[in-house]
Amino acid sequence: MKIVMRFYFLLPLLLLSCFSASAEYIDWYVYDRPPAHFLSGPKKGQGYLDKLLALTIKELPEYQHNKVQATIARGLHEMAVRKNVCHVSIFKTEKREAFTTFSIGSMMSPNLQVIITKKLAKSLNLRDNVSLEELFTKHQLRAIKIPGRSYTKLVDEIFKRHSKLIHSRATSSESGLYAMLQSGRADFLIAVPSSANYALAEAAPLYESLAIKDMKKYGTAYIGCSKTPFGEKVIKKVNKVLRKIRGKEAYLQAMSTWLSEDEINRDYLEYYHQQFLVN
Repeated sequence: MKIVMRFYFLLPLLLLSCFSASAEYIDWYVYDRPPAHFLSGPKKGQGYLDKLLALTIKELPEYQHNKVQATIARGLHEMAVRKNVCHVSIFKTEKREAFTTFSIGSMMSPNLQVIITKKLAKSLNLRDNVSLEELFTKHQLRAIKIPGRSYTKLVDEIFKRHSKLIHSRATSSESGLYAMLQSGRADFLIAVPSSANYALAEAAPLYESLAIKDMKKYGTAYIGCSKTPFGEKVIKKVNKVLRKIRGKEAYLQAMSTWLSEDEINRDYLEYYHQQFLVN
């Protein structure tokens, strides 16, 4: 009798073990990029992409989910060599479409801007809607970027034309970029204002964010998985999940977690309802 009782007690554990061993898994590549991701410390999991990923994962219980910290370049390389990996938020580019299966829009935010000291901006008489091209051709300013990252097609093409004035720094954390900016080894960088304000911390009042000429006010990013049968299957499921949850208040709150009240304005909500949810 004791043997039978022990068997029934162990059966759920055996079944769970067998399920875990056979379940498919997704490696989610993430980057140390507050306030998008907090990978350690007291704010761990409180980034806006952390929260969006948690909402998505909750709807995909049939998979085991692993978070892998890496550089963007490494993550893209893993997809290019057809490993079964996914990124929670990346821009579409022609090059990436060759090896990436993209979801419908998974993230929207105020678009990238020029992050520069107020002192330098004033000395050059720079104002909002600044010409990125002229920062290189007219002012010979130096920029810094992360290799492998896309900064939208507009910015990528300008960066390519002025590569001699751009320092590429491979890193799994953005803090090094802001350290270079603050030390004067770079004159400006391109970032989302909320990310810059967080990274610069107490030094943030010394800097300003300038909108880029010809850049749309808001940008949309996507979940991307390897262009493999596995990745295509995952994205089909992800699209169903996104259609179910991205119109809910919890999803909107997660996306806007680190935005200021001024940024969650009429234009932002209009784009969310009329553009983001439609595409």
